[in-house]
Amino acid sequence: MTRPERMMLLGLQSMGVDISVVTHTKNEDTIELEQKGISFYYIGLHKKICPNSIRKLRKLLKENNYDILHFTFGKAATNALLASRGLKIKIIAFYGSMSLHWYDPTAYLGFLNHRIDHYICVSQAVASHVRKQLLPYRRNKITVIARGFDVPWLRNLKTISREELNIPADGFIVCCVAIVRRVKGLDYLIRAVRKLPSGLPVYFLLVGEGTDSWRIKKAVSLTHYKKNFRIIGKVPFAPSYIAACDLYVQPSIHEGLGRALAEAMSFGKIVVATDGGGTCDLITNNSDGIMLPARSSDAIADIILRCYRNKEEFSQLPENAKRKVENNFPVEKVINETYKVYQLVI
Repeated sequence: MTRPERMMLLGLQSMGVDISVVTHTKNEDTIELEQKGISFYYIGLHKKICPNSIRKLRKLLKENNYDILHFTFGKAATNALLASRGLKIKIIAFYGSMSLHWYDPTAYLGFLNHRIDHYICVSQAVASHVRKQLLPYRRNKITVIARGFDVPWLRNLKTISREELNIPADGFIVCCVAIVRRVKGLDYLIRAVRKLPSGLPVYFLLVGEGTDSWRIKKAVSLTHYKKNFRIIGKVPFAPSYIAACDLYVQPSIHEGLGRALAEAMSFGKIVVATDGGGTCDLITNNSDGIMLPARSSDAIADIILRCYRNKEEFSQLPENAKRKVENNFPVEKVINETYKVYQLVI
């Protein structure tokens, strides 16, 4: 659970919403929120359909007579919808990607289920995508609420040092954070590295689940910069690594919004993203970041080289990026807009 998510729960609570949260396991974050009066129920939702979890959820829903059921990821959707069958409860689905398709029969067990009363989409691009999958009479049941970011808190984080990463003081660090899937486009970044001239003091941080897989390591080993890669893998808190970089690159084929991208903007980094999906909600090209065509390793290689050789060319972007996230994506806006959706469905 991210800090903005915790802040949103506390903000809704302060507005009079009596909140219960279902999550997998107890941790420091859930304990903190429990101490502040938010109820937690620890029910594993690790499978698309888990009979035991469905029974527990249904018992919880019946006993507490909730007004709204609000789920935020696929396995929660399928299990919660089955648990709520026949119950009088309004259902809100949060959706943050571009992978919902009307021709997929399994989608009707989850995010295309007729029981869903309203959708909260993370960007205009995601909303447009979801709208195309819905029947015409349901296409007005969508509200766009981008994720919020606590910018001052992010900026006060402890940064992973160059010494910890074994990168020299004059090294130029390029970072990418991703849970590795095809749509994240990490292959295009690695192909771009192959196109760079040899011998530059450019280093690459790959952070996130799957970046340390054998497939990624194999692809990296085929580049002439293989000794300059720092493959981090899954970490509890990726922003500490983002804060260490000089250039942040998000090479996705398409992206719902791009949390790591927004975090890099919050740190005042030069950010590069491809033009697939919700990144257009975050970046205005050549104003607060750089937009590239998706699936173009040539374009990625070119911008890495330009940023390394002449960082001053992009000197106006970092400050604009910080202001963009601070002004357009405050957590308070997420709280207020979510509360309005709750009022609307009730």
